[in-house]
Amino acid sequence: MDMPAGINSNIFEGLPENVEMIIVTNSTMTSVADALKIRILSNELNIQIIGFVLNMWYDDGFLLSVNEIESILEVPMIGIIPYDREVERSMALGKSVAEINPSSPTSNALMQLTAHLLGEEYKPIEPDKEGILNRLKKFIGMLPD
Repeated sequence: MDMPAGINSNIFEGLPENVEMIIVTNSTMTSVADALKIRILSNELNIQIIGFVLNMWYDDGFLLSVNEIESILEVPMIGIIPYDREVERSMALGKSVAEINPSSPTSNALMQLTAHLLGEEYKPIEPDKEGILNRLKKFIGMLPD
């Protein structure tokens, strides 16, 4: 269930017994504060939290670190989805980022998270470096079309 910030307990009415939850947050203080509210509410309702996913992550000294977020939420991090411009392109095209670019950092991170949750192994898809070189060579006329 994907939930916006600022929800209240009635959103959880009608959930089945023994439901589990993954909190998705980013590294900003406001996002983590909203995630903490969800964590507290879920504890009050006896909803088990598997952990949290850090979404749209990039290295910035002004954002909260993984350790800080784990300390605040008191749940483990189970995955990091990096900030990736491919997500914007995929939204504009109305397709998933995995369809647009399966070797992008975000696609690989999402597939890794999914495999982890299913208890399976995942080998990241490497970018097609040879294909990029050949396209460049064709562009500058070093290879025929």
